[in-house]
Amino acid sequence: MTLLAGGGGREGDERAVSLVCFGTVAKRLLTIELCSIGGHWRVITLVECDSIIEDPSKRIEGDLVWRALDDHRPACMFREPVLSDEGYPLEVVGRLNPMVGKLSYVLLYRGAGRIYGLDLGSAHRNPDGERVGDKHKHKWTADYRDKWAYVPEDITAPWDRPLEVWQQFCVEARINHHGLLSEPSIQGSLL
Repeated sequence: MTLLAGGGGREGDERAVSLVCFGTVAKRLLTIELCSIGGHWRVITLVECDSIIEDPSKRIEGDLVWRALDDHRPACMFREPVLSDEGYPLEVVGRLNPMVGKLSYVLLYRGAGRIYGLDLGSAHRNPDGERVGDKHKHKWTADYRDKWAYVPEDITAPWDRPLEVWQQFCVEARINHHGLLSEPSIQGSLL
C-alpha cells in the first residue's frame, strides 16, 4: 500500500492530515482524515461518516436555548453535545442571523469539523464550480470532506422559521431531540 500525505492545519491545537491510500485489493481511492484531538489521533472515513449519519441512536437530551452573540448582534446560536450508543464525539451547532437572513444547523465530529450541515440564506459553490442555491446541505465525501453540497428536497421551511427547520433537519440527520428548541429572541422581540 502506498501512502501519500498532505493536508493543513486547523484552528487551535488540532492538526489534520489527509492520507490517500492506493490498495491493490480495494482498487479504489480511499481518503482518510486523521485528526489530532489533544494528542489522540482519530480516523474519519466516508464509511464511518455514513454510519454516524445512519445511526438512529443519536440524541440530544434537554432543551436547546439560543444565546445572543455579543460581537454579532442580532445573531444568536446554540451548541450542544449529541449522544449516541457508539459514543461518537458529536456536537450540534445552530446559528441564526436575522439581519442577513441566514440559518445553519451543523453536526460536528469533534476534531474533524462538520460532517453534515444545513445552510439557509447563503449560496454555495461546490469544488467543481457548480453553484448550489441558498438552501443546501453539506455532506461528507471522501474527495471533498464537507465541501460538497446539494439542494435538499426535505427542507421546506424558510430560514425565518427555525423551529420548523430544526425538526426537518433532525429527521434527515436522524437526531432524536428529547427536549425543546427555544424560540430565538432577537433584541427583545421574537422572530
